[in-house]
Amino acid sequence: MLVQLPPRPERPQRQGAQEGSGFEEALRRDLATAPVVPYDHMVGGWRKRAFDLVVVAITSPIWLLLLGFFSLRIKLFYKHRAIVTDLRVGYGGRDYQAYRLQLDPPKAPVAHLHAKPDETPANDTVAGATPDTPQKRFIALLPQLINVLKGDMSLVGPKPLTHDELDPLKIGKRYYLSARPGLMTIAPLVDNVEEDGPQYKAYALSQSLLLDLLLIWDAAKLLLPRKKSDLWQPETGADRAKLQARVKSEVAARRRRSDASSL
Repeated sequence: MLVQLPPRPERPQRQGAQEGSGFEEALRRDLATAPVVPYDHMVGGWRKRAFDLVVVAITSPIWLLLLGFFSLRIKLFYKHRAIVTDLRVGYGGRDYQAYRLQLDPPKAPVAHLHAKPDETPANDTVAGATPDTPQKRFIALLPQLINVLKGDMSLVGPKPLTHDELDPLKIGKRYYLSARPGLMTIAPLVDNVEEDGPQYKAYALSQSLLLDLLLIWDAAKLLLPRKKSDLWQPETGADRAKLQARVKSEVAARRRRSDASSL
């Protein structure tokens, strides 16, 4: 025997609920028309994160002392703010503030007036003064070790980009968003100075702790003073070729394993 229950009385909608539903509909429309950029799980996972924390913690007495010394020197000699921040895009498209030391006095507008049309001013960067030597660049980026501790960045990864720099990327955007930006960049992976996409893809497919150590060593050699002999040259074409060959072989091996598992 079927029993028909009486219809459930409709509850009167309040004015606030109608406004909320209208807001939700507008939000759905905006999300439907917004471009969606896919990204993968974080490159390196917890192993890479643990490696970053261990290295930064062990070296903290050194880099904290250097950071305090140069910050005090900037305040005493230049009388301006020592640590400044730049807005950058991190993992998954999340914005974060990247710290850096402002080593040079803020004279970018004056430098632009005296610069030639095809010449980049000496103290002009994406967001401030550019150190003109690897040693000064390393000092300027010391505060980004704090970003590594906070989880915004990694010791090794893609160069931190702004939204304007990220938007033109095509296939490289997905791989950039799949990794934390790095204090030490991954530019030596590919011999391509015109486009950043290939190096992001190469790093995402071949990342390992050994590769990170090789990139850290490659960056550390830039800090060594140049000698008359070629023994301690910061980087040679043979070194870069070896690193690129290692990355290509690792990428090919991972692709073969991926194809075999999909069969």
